[in-house]
Amino acid sequence: MTDRPYDWRSVESLKQELAAANATIREHYMADVHAGIAARAVEAASHAEAQRAADQRVRDDEIESVRVSSWYMHTTRPENFDKFLANNFSPTWIADQTPKTGWPEGDGPENHHYSATAPEPEPLDDGVVPPLVLRARQMGLDV
Repeated sequence: MTDRPYDWRSVESLKQELAAANATIREHYMADVHAGIAARAVEAASHAEAQRAADQRVRDDEIESVRVSSWYMHTTRPENFDKFLANNFSPTWIADQTPKTGWPEGDGPENHHYSATAPEPEPLDDGVVPPLVLRARQMGLDV
């Protein structure tokens, strides 16, 4: 025990300093939380965009492969057999008959089925806010 009485003014000032320090710590923590959420959102968006681009490339490659195959079938049809025979059934001749773009007459990408699926469209915002998002916003998080 001490013989000196407490200085209540200094105790109150210590309480105020502690409260201010706690508020500062809380602000820094919330800033870190917000920065982390923003970084994860950017990373997720970047990953989703990269995945959509990769899916689109796979689909484009498959369509191009089908287009070339369609030209092969067009070039080797029975009515073109004499030309094919005259060129000794040459794969080089077939490749030369295949244009760099376009489809044979009467054919197109819509006439074929593909194994690669089209990239999913962006989700629509229906205006309904999920309960977790509401709670996060009430806590001061920017979601």
